[in-house]
Amino acid sequence: MENHAKPQPTPNEVSRGSLPASTVLGVLIAILFLSLFALEISHGIFREGGKWAKSLVAFPITVVLLYGMLSRKPWAWWAFRALSLAGAGWFLFIASLAAVSRPHDKHGAVWIWLLCVSLTLAALLLTAFIGLGRDSSRRHYGIAPRS
Repeated sequence: MENHAKPQPTPNEVSRGSLPASTVLGVLIAILFLSLFALEISHGIFREGGKWAKSLVAFPITVVLLYGMLSRKPWAWWAFRALSLAGAGWFLFIASLAAVSRPHDKHGAVWIWLLCVSLTLAALLLTAFIGLGRDSSRRHYGIAPRS
């Protein structure tokens, strides 16, 4: 009896149609940020009397990046890695400001909430940056692996 099963790909091989786990991680984080941007935009429109949210600028940029990542465009890989590193640096800066200045308002110690959210978002963006830097992700976008 012959074995007609397809040979199993090695862990280093990436098929044409599937995303490596490191790339899936970046895509999921981009979708998370799109969700947060949409939440802020809808909050400004419906609860703040039609006020335009600042993330209205970031939303279309993230949509284009997500499209490029899903379409295997090398420019999207480079741009998403650069923006995720810059965003992580920004959120770490905000977290350090919150830890040093410790702002309060009528609701109490806002700095704790600000510190936790900023550190969480920075950790997510650093995870995307590191994940997209893996060799499997580089091969998926046609970028030469690190030597």
